[in-house]
Amino acid sequence: GTTVTLAAAPGAPALTAASSTSLTVSWSTSASQGYRLEASSTNFGAGLVYSSATPNGSLGSLTVSGLDPNTTHYLRVAALNWNSHPNYASVASSITLAPALAGVQQAAVFETSATLNWAALPASPQAATSEGYALEASSTDFGALAPGGLTLSSATPVVGLSTLTVAGLTANVTYYYRAGALNWAGTANFGAAGSSATLAPLPGAPAFAGIFPGSVTVSWTPVSSSGYELQASLNASFTPVAAFSSTTAGGAAGLTVSGLSADTTYFLRAGSVNLGGRRHYAVLGGTSTLAAAPVSAVFPSTGVFVSSATAQWLAVTSQ
Repeated sequence: GTTVTLAAAPGAPALTAASSTSLTVSWSTSASQGYRLEASSTNFGAGLVYSSATPNGSLGSLTVSGLDPNTTHYLRVAALNWNSHPNYASVASSITLAPALAGVQQAAVFETSATLNWAALPASPQAATSEGYALEASSTDFGALAPGGLTLSSATPVVGLSTLTVAGLTANVTYYYRAGALNWAGTANFGAAGSSATLAPLPGAPAFAGIFPGSVTVSWTPVSSSGYELQASLNASFTPVAAFSSTTAGGAAGLTVSGLSADTTYFLRAGSVNLGGRRHYAVLGGTSTLAAAPVSAVFPSTGVFVSSATAQWLAVTSQ
């Protein structure tokens, strides 16, 4: 009889990509009639064997899908001969990524930190849970905008936690964020979480520089910002804002808010503006505008004496 010898085993197979439900293996091709990639969570004992195959003998990569997340899988790839008999080469075992996070959002962004939250994964089963979470921030979009750059991170092993804060950020800088669940190997299944600019520093030492019947001037030391805004309100909550003044000059050292009523108490706050247009306010507290000046003040002809004088004017609202 006749028989067909086995094809040479694939050369140097190695894992080249992993997701929560798939693994990709690449190898050096050999003279064959195709290849088959197999994965098993029991090292090819009892249980399901997942596979992917191709009749293309020049193809050097396959992806096996439908795997459980956060699970160790044993891999092998075979070259097939004319009778489709396999000649296997072992691949190091690998862990699929944990499930992707849902509901990731920026909860709060501050001057030097940012907080993100998400829907926490369940504690079990293994394929539905994770070994914790990681949050990262990068000003270069993790190398997409420019090579290198510093990546700042925060992590937790607590699967029930649904929020993390990354600190050490620079004020008034745009950061890109990503958050992911960790698998058994500590690898994160990152998903993009958008970008935003950290707040600019507070205006330095804001103080009242001038108080008038219809306006108030506030001065400060300039900081790294994209401008400033000065607000006045009749309420300490600044709801609503009665009047405001703004500038896009980052080097401005003060502003005047006009259109105020005379002899009225106003609460004021000065804010720096970041790259995204968000304000970072320093509250100065309350002050009263000056009363209006007396109107038509005169010395009547009968009101000037040796040691005194009488003046007259039209009454205005005052204390």
